[in-house]
Amino acid sequence: MKTIILIVSGLFMSLVIAAQQKKHYAVSVSGGKFEVGRNVPGIWVAAGIEKRFNRLAVIPEIFFENGASKATVTNPTIEQFFQESFFHESNTGLGVRVVFYPFKGWAEGLYASAGPLAVYTIRTTETRAELVQYPSFSLRMVQLMNEHRLAGGIRVTAGYDIYFAQNWLAGVRIDFVKYSLRDLNTLPGVKLGYRL
Repeated sequence: MKTIILIVSGLFMSLVIAAQQKKHYAVSVSGGKFEVGRNVPGIWVAAGIEKRFNRLAVIPEIFFENGASKATVTNPTIEQFFQESFFHESNTGLGVRVVFYPFKGWAEGLYASAGPLAVYTIRTTETRAELVQYPSFSLRMVQLMNEHRLAGGIRVTAGYDIYFAQNWLAGVRIDFVKYSLRDLNTLPGVKLGYRL
């Protein structure tokens, strides 16, 4: 978790430094909770830089998703042994979205966007589990399998940004992400950024 925060913070700072030399740019960091596939809880974080052209904008973005479920390892009940299993998914992706701002005035921050993405995904799943009995306790022993893949997909986003303190922005967004290795995921989140 600390590694992801450090990477996103470093990327955000480098984007701010690069964008300070030009006008009509905004840098932002977004994030929130999500569920991977079978109700596995996780978090997502994205950082991007936006170049605005009147009502259109282009946003290259890097994002990270991480989710895991855990099984009871020490002294599981029979029900826990059969119903729980270990699953972990970690995704790192790059995408470019084209953003459309349809309104002016009070609804200026309302937008919709879509674009392709490339994702490197790592999944760890249980392939076999065994319950080992010791005199004073029982232990769940598992065999894990790792999958490493590169996948393509699409990210569709809708959101609303509010601009305050001259150049700062805060907002909410909802992303719909679909790529070849998983079902459509809905990622609600919050956004914080700075216009340059």
